[in-house]
Amino acid sequence: MLFSDTDSVIKKLQEEIENTLQSKLIVPAKLTKPDKLIIAFQDDLKEREIGKRSPDYLVEYSRDNLDMKISMKNFERGLCFWDTLIKFLRYRGHVVIVEDVNTYIVVKNHRFKVLLRERTKREVYREDNRERSRYVPTGSLYFQYHRFYPQKEWKEGKEKIEKQLSNIVAYFETKGEEERLERIENEKLKEKEREEKRLQKELEEKQEKELEVFKSLLQDSERWHKSVNLGNYINEIETKAIAADKVTEELKTWLDWAKKKADWYDPFIGKEDDILNGIDKSSLIIKKKNSFSW
Repeated sequence: MLFSDTDSVIKKLQEEIENTLQSKLIVPAKLTKPDKLIIAFQDDLKEREIGKRSPDYLVEYSRDNLDMKISMKNFERGLCFWDTLIKFLRYRGHVVIVEDVNTYIVVKNHRFKVLLRERTKREVYREDNRERSRYVPTGSLYFQYHRFYPQKEWKEGKEKIEKQLSNIVAYFETKGEEERLERIENEKLKEKEREEKRLQKELEEKQEKELEVFKSLLQDSERWHKSVNLGNYINEIETKAIAADKVTEELKTWLDWAKKKADWYDPFIGKEDDILNGIDKSSLIIKKKNSFSW
């Protein structure tokens, strides 16, 4: 809930509606230029020949009609209520739509599933010397915002349902605004989450590239240390051989070979070597090509 006090907001809006638009809230006893949804319900009633039923017969809505279950004697009253509500909502910039078996009030792009019902009571009677029961309409109507829990209901008591139109409209307009603000808030949170993911991905990509460069630096550093040790080792062999007067042709050939390999391995020199060209200097492993036999 985004409003700090929803009930007070509804009450204030209800008073505003009543003070400025009271004449549009009057539910007539007879239909005048009914909305197309009302006409559709009337046409469906004729098709089903329900008009011939008894006054206590409960008229149940069918597919693609307003969600209403009401007795024949109150049917006109129910249609007049719906017609006035539909027209007033349209005047306020909202709509009522029917999809399949559901009826929705749409306020600020949010759908509220609604229905109109007449309360029934269980009545016990005797027939063929047996006690039976049936449910009979009471004449008391209620309008409901049908959701899982808790449901919102406008009942008849001291006030008829027709006198509660201003509260019904104020309720859905207030809830519609709450839903609109909540959608905006949710979108902001989603956008923030998307931005955080984008930045995280960007950081990870930078880290991968940075680590790749750093690993190369570290490998070069390790190679340099090894090449320094290698050069020192070769020089030491040469120095000791000279001191001992043991510099042979074979040793000269080996020293020449060893110094060339050291220059090839040294990251600062990196001298080309015909034989070792293409060898990974960090792992010193020969990468064998795959051979396929067909």
